[in-house]
Amino acid sequence: IAKVSKLKILFKYYAPILAPIYFVSFTFGVGGAILAESGLSFLGLGIVAPQMSWGTILSSGKDVIEIAWWVSFFPGLMIFLVTFSLINISNYLQQLTNQKEIRN
Repeated sequence: IAKVSKLKILFKYYAPILAPIYFVSFTFGVGGAILAESGLSFLGLGIVAPQMSWGTILSSGKDVIEIAWWVSFFPGLMIFLVTFSLINISNYLQQLTNQKEIRN
């Protein structure tokens, strides 16, 4: 009887099954943290004024939205692009792990 280490069993059999779950959890965790921080900073409950945050920039831009729309547009666009990119990276990594699982 051959003895196989627990670490090899863990990485060979359990890691490919659990990887998509971790990718989704990571994506929602980081994306949710970005949205929560920017939302709280927009309301004035997050990061205080000397520190920079996308939410504080959005909040300061709402006063001049008719004159300088880009002050609010670009921080909002960056929040969207970062969260959207995280979701796309997670989907790509899920597809890679699912292909490995199907091949075995």
